[in-house]
Formats: sequence, structure tokens, C-alpha cells
Amino acid sequence: MLQREVLKIQESVTGEAQNRLSLFEKSVREEFSELHDEVKSSAVNLQAGLLTLERQHSNLQAEVWAANGQYGNAFSAYIRSADISRKLKMEFGFTNAIQELEKLVRKMDGVFGTDVAKISRFLDSIENQESTQVRRLRDLLNGVKVL
Repeated sequence: MLQREVLKIQESVTGEAQNRLSLFEKSVREEFSELHDEVKSSAVNLQAGLLTLERQHSNLQAEVWAANGQYGNAFSAYIRSADISRKLKMEFGFTNAIQELEKLVRKMDGVFGTDVAKISRFLDSIENQESTQVRRLRDLLNGVKVL
């Protein structure tokens, strides 16, 4: 009789311990999931912030290179800025970079063939984004004097 009572108590304690353990595991899983979501969100925000800084840096580099007559480097920097803006879905940044490319090409007496090819490849890679600025730049490249 005493053994039965001891067995009942053991079963009851064991059952309660298992219930508490299950609740604890569920709580830990939920907490981990929340922390994981926070970290993931922070990482996405950090990546977007870094890309924004990279876009701004590319624009500044392009301005400096253009001012120093290093047009090939300026073209590359504006292309990089446009590409980053496109990834970030920053329409204004994209349009601005395309306009700066156009201004730079118009300013020059001629453009090296490698630079025309570089810009053309970029424009080909964004065919689904045929804005007025992109078409205008494409038309300008078709008529530019190639050095």
C-alpha cells in the first residue's frame, strides 16, 4: 500500500516535471524566435544602411573623378550608384545617377569605346527599367563620337 502511494507521488511529480519542462522549452523557443526575428530585422536594416552609404560614396567619387578629368572612373561610379539605387528601390537615386551619366557624356567631345561599352552593358542589364532618362542616355550613346 505504501509502495502504491509512493508510486503515485512519483508519477505525479514526474508528470508535473515533464509539464514544466515542456512549458519551459516552449518559452525558450518563443524567446529565441523573437530574438532571431529582431536580429534578422537589424541585419536587413544595417545592410540597407551600408548600401545607402556606398551609393553616396559612389556619387562623391564620381564628382571628384569627373572634376579631375577621370571620366572612365566617374562613369563606373555613377553606374555603381544607379545599380545600388535600383537594388534599394530608390527611384530618385537611380534617376539622378542616370542624369549625371548623361550630363557627363554630353560634356565630353568624345567617349572612349570601352566607356561606351561599359555604360551600354549596364543599360542592357536594366532593360526592364526603360525610363525616359534611360532611353535618352541610350540614344545619346548611339550618337556619341567614340574615341
